[in-house]
Amino acid sequence: MSSCGANVEIVQFNERFCGRKVPKNRNKPSKNNPQSKMNEHTSSEVKEFNIRKSRYEIKRFALSGFDAEKQKREKISIAVKLGAKPPKKKYVNYKVLMELKKKEKEERKAKQTDQYTLKQLKGRKKTSKKTRKNPSSIM
Repeated sequence: MSSCGANVEIVQFNERFCGRKVPKNRNKPSKNNPQSKMNEHTSSEVKEFNIRKSRYEIKRFALSGFDAEKQKREKISIAVKLGAKPPKKKYVNYKVLMELKKKEKEERKAKQTDQYTLKQLKGRKKTSKKTRKNPSSIM
């Protein structure tokens, strides 16, 4: 019988806990440790003024005064500044897009010609030199 008892394998069952786990405070400040008391005391007294956080809070507060469309745009811009990817451009039909590009090109060309004519008109100054007659050079 002694040989049967030696080959027995012990298995321990651990039930899976699905609820909220209670965190174990491993780093409890001990009563004897003076450094932990000092750190706890200084952290409660001194709260640093964080400019980044305050700027973000001010912008969030300012958003409440805008209309819905502007609020949406501002929220997107804030998110992009914080590191989010900007939204994709809206879909535009290819033919419509080409028409828009043509119009923009024509407007740019018209603007350039207007600027060119203005420069030419302004640039025309009387640059003729007055020639003095030298009495020694008579012919």
